[in-house]
Amino acid sequence: MSYLVNFVPSPAPVLDPRLRGRIVFCSDAQIPQEINLALSLVLVAVADQLEKENRLFGDTPITCIFSNSDSFTIALNEPEQAVCMRIIFYPLSRLCRLGANQLLTSLAEELCHLIWDIPDETLVNFKVLEVLRNLRPQFSLADLYSAAEVEACAQYAQEHPNLPLSELLPG
Repeated sequence: MSYLVNFVPSPAPVLDPRLRGRIVFCSDAQIPQEINLALSLVLVAVADQLEKENRLFGDTPITCIFSNSDSFTIALNEPEQAVCMRIIFYPLSRLCRLGANQLLTSLAEELCHLIWDIPDETLVNFKVLEVLRNLRPQFSLADLYSAAEVEACAQYAQEHPNLPLSELLPG
């Protein structure tokens, strides 16, 4: 089994039971309580959205790595020859600088990319909003993203009228 070099036991976010076995956490530093709390909330919102959509996601768990650095190292144990992982990397120093809504958004966005297989940076904003509305139904794109990103979302919705995105745009 592979492992994070310099692993530090740290209280992890509370994993919603509906996601058990699908997401794992490791860190090379203590995860601040406010990040654990925010990610715990996001995980409930993700599980709620998956349940609403009657959707499952890949068999390979998502590994969320938290680090005090902008990089990390994974090592292999014997007799491993290779490892396949789905990884989300959260540099703690960057997350700690964010306000509450931006923290929720950053944590949710990377999960949405992997779980819903959305590579497009603008399209994923709509899924993040949809997921985070499970926490706060009043959320709008403007609560989560900059004016430029909201404008990009509006443009994206216009260019893709076949997608049900307009209901997620600000009025």
